[in-house]
Amino acid sequence: MSNETSSIPSTYDFIAYLLDKNVEEIIPVFDVNCGFRYPYVEEFFHVDSSHTAEILDVLVEHDILDRSLFDKILLCPNCLSANIRTIYICPYCGSKFIVKHRVLEHFACGTLAEEEKFKKNGKLICPKCGVQLKKLNDDYRVAGIWCECTSCGRDFDNPFVQHICLNCNSTFRFEDAIYRNVYLYRISERAKRELKGKFKYLLDLKDALNSLGFECHIKQSITGLTGISHSFDLTVAKSRDERRFLIGIDLAVSGSILDERYIAAIFTKAYDVKCDETILIAMPQVSEDARRLVATYGIYLIEGEDFSKIKEKLISHLRKF
Repeated sequence: MSNETSSIPSTYDFIAYLLDKNVEEIIPVFDVNCGFRYPYVEEFFHVDSSHTAEILDVLVEHDILDRSLFDKILLCPNCLSANIRTIYICPYCGSKFIVKHRVLEHFACGTLAEEEKFKKNGKLICPKCGVQLKKLNDDYRVAGIWCECTSCGRDFDNPFVQHICLNCNSTFRFEDAIYRNVYLYRISERAKRELKGKFKYLLDLKDALNSLGFECHIKQSITGLTGISHSFDLTVAKSRDERRFLIGIDLAVSGSILDERYIAAIFTKAYDVKCDETILIAMPQVSEDARRLVATYGIYLIEGEDFSKIKEKLISHLRKF
């Protein structure tokens, strides 16, 4: 009997990993060579920075993460490096040897001149009337900027902007540059709701079962025979004698509504994905009606208030696989 999980990454395993580190925001970190990186994603999924965007896009698409614009980044169109130097060049001769001047206006006498002509002994002195300029926007203002090319002697308002990639030495201008959005990611409210009250138990069980040689994931998406994707709180798999066993485990904590529809939903998804075993863990217990329905559907039930005993029962039961 074969059971195939979808190509979606182990989404809730990753969320559990983040919450275990008390991280609710995935903040990008700048790297001069590759731009912004997401170290938590790289560490958990064992990928380099070039593959993190694809993973994060999937998590956003499935409403596991929310994203918001964090920054913009300029990348080389040739090699995608962020290690870029920017220079200003003369629009007439292409020289990079230009001088930028600020033009000041003295309100009292109306003098307009380059800032250099006002500077005298560390102060700003009007070259026309000799009065000291003390406060910007009270005594004077910056009337504008102009540039002078020391190569061809021409004056102009705005230079051309040119970028040089320090990785591959290619040169490019704004129209050819890659100007990419950079996002910050947060755990979605939906993901937090689904794990609320269960997280510490699921993470404990996952670690315990992984240590016993089971392949265990939190809220992993599994595609059933109908083509519909389902997920259990814990998906446990084990390969033995060229056969792969799949066990679906749902955990209901105090406050969960364990009515007929809830039990039927567990059975329906277990049937669709062909689980070899379906387990319901109830803390502390289910009603008598729910218990009879669980038995009818062939769902293995573990009840109790002591989590350590529940874990012992689960491990003991799964040892047969």
